[in-house]
Amino acid sequence: MTVNPGFAPTRAAALARIAAVRPADYARSRNAIGGAVSQLSPYITHGLTTLPEVLAGVASTHRLDVQHKFVFELGWREFFRHVWAHRGEAILQSLHAGPLPEDAYAQVLPADIRQARTGVPAIDQAVRTLYATGYLHNHARMWLASYV
Repeated sequence: MTVNPGFAPTRAAALARIAAVRPADYARSRNAIGGAVSQLSPYITHGLTTLPEVLAGVASTHRLDVQHKFVFELGWREFFRHVWAHRGEAILQSLHAGPLPEDAYAQVLPADIRQARTGVPAIDQAVRTLYATGYLHNHARMWLASYV
């Protein structure tokens, strides 16, 4: 397995990402694929840094109030962790009934999605990017999840 050089799995790399966060740029452009996102997700997910450490690190060099978009997004991540702590593996199940019975949904990701051959350019590019880098911009993740 090749490690994406943009995401060196080290604590030093996590701290460098924290230091590189520009909250004003993040708030203004995070919704664009080329926007100023933090790319901290892999480091948080794998325990190389924590949400409180991210907040403290960014707040040490940038003024952040509780209404700032960066703080708000860290809050969503914490909310997910809270729900996961209470629901455990049930977090992978629907929280509410969908429009169809649960057994009507496919249990396996369709081959056209796995092979980046859906015919939908944004979806196919997202899948190729995920395979190539192991990372997707938040919006590309949402588009892919919505399509699935």
